[in-house]
Amino acid sequence: MTAWLLLGDPLTLVDAGPASAAALVALEDGLAAHGLRVADLERVAFTHEHADHVGLGSVVAARSGAETVAIDALAGRLADPHGHGERETAFLVSVLVRHGVPRDLAVALSGPQRQQRAWAGEPLAVDHALPSGGTVALGGRTWELVLRPGHSQTDTLYVDRADGIVLGGDHLLARVSSNPLMACAPTRLAPGAGPDPGADDRVASLPGYVAGLRATAAEAPAVVLGGHGAAVDDAPALVAERLRGHERRWRRVAGLLAPEGSTAFAVAREMWGDTALRQPLLCVSEVLGHLDLLAREGGAIARRDGEVERWTAVG
Repeated sequence: MTAWLLLGDPLTLVDAGPASAAALVALEDGLAAHGLRVADLERVAFTHEHADHVGLGSVVAARSGAETVAIDALAGRLADPHGHGERETAFLVSVLVRHGVPRDLAVALSGPQRQQRAWAGEPLAVDHALPSGGTVALGGRTWELVLRPGHSQTDTLYVDRADGIVLGGDHLLARVSSNPLMACAPTRLAPGAGPDPGADDRVASLPGYVAGLRATAAEAPAVVLGGHGAAVDDAPALVAERLRGHERRWRRVAGLLAPEGSTAFAVAREMWGDTALRQPLLCVSEVLGHLDLLAREGGAIARRDGEVERWTAVG
């Protein structure tokens, strides 16, 4: 994970890394290379909810007294990471079962999910929870926060409109295509939302992500500084490449649908074999996202068959 240090006033760290000793040492070393300490930071901003980006946030804020900045959609999750995580796990199990994963395999996923949540760190209050379109001063520049969900439902771009600089988190990465995981409607993960969310609360992550990529390409930023790997200096060209890849994938998925209908898990097994048994969340998310794209094009439809949902090609 790449954290960005903005050296102007206020001195700002964008994303903090996972809650681990190794990540904290790496952060301290990176700051020391600039003659700085964690205690010198004045603001910490976050691009999205994933543990590798937010986990050290509470430690950094406590050690520095820095103000925290995030889009308002992320603030509730940072304030209650463990509660959100438990509700999200219940949702994921429900969706996996709906789309053909055997229940015992889906329930077994909850153990690793809980282990991964340890990297999300402790609850963190957000001092500046801003709406999409809101602006904030970070590192001597004014940044506009733009909610552009897909990879997660809280994906946030920090955009310097004057110079065309985008701090993009995992929205657009140079070397890999971000995986839009199956996602729950954010309001259903909030405290007090009622019974645990289920499969019917799923949002179509990949179509939303594709729309966000197109919006980013249309804006043609000078550079996108992502959360992993190299900078992107030609966003329109990279987005076009990513969109071609998604079209190839949904056409392949369409070709694997059986005449009588297939579950997303059955298609995942066709595509990746036993890898789908070892990583059902990633594999089913990938297939389901492309089925959602196919459905938006009128090329597939889903029907309930008892406890599961089966997809058939149209036309």
